[in-house]
Amino acid sequence: MNILVGGAAGQGMDTIAYLLGKTLTREGYGVLTTKDYMSRVRGGHNFSLLCVEAETPWSTATTTEILVALNEETYLLHREKLVTTGRIVFDPDVFALPASDEERGIAIQLGTLARAAGGRIMANTVATGAVLALLGLDLAEAARLLS
Repeated sequence: MNILVGGAAGQGMDTIAYLLGKTLTREGYGVLTTKDYMSRVRGGHNFSLLCVEAETPWSTATTTEILVALNEETYLLHREKLVTTGRIVFDPDVFALPASDEERGIAIQLGTLARAAGGRIMANTVATGAVLALLGLDLAEAARLLS
């Protein structure tokens, strides 16, 4: 399974990738993470790709099962990599999915929930929890990593 997490520089993709990778590893999965950075300090498109398998993966795939799109640019750049049964985690307050992808979308008000939990900067943590819940994993391990 491949999980792609993308957004603008400074939105916390590294945190999401770290928390997902560490949690999945502690759950017994093999995880390979790659990162792609645009050459801007803030605002450029960045993404991390996590390849998750029962054993340690040795390479990444060209398809994605879960796309975490923190901004519309991520969705537009990576939607073609999403498998037919893939899911898109996104914030409907940031952008809307076209009708053709609404069924695959998991709309979560990341910013709103983050502000309620202590600050907009926590949106990456909310996104991490959403992916772990989507995978049916216990959130306790991720909570331990955050404490």
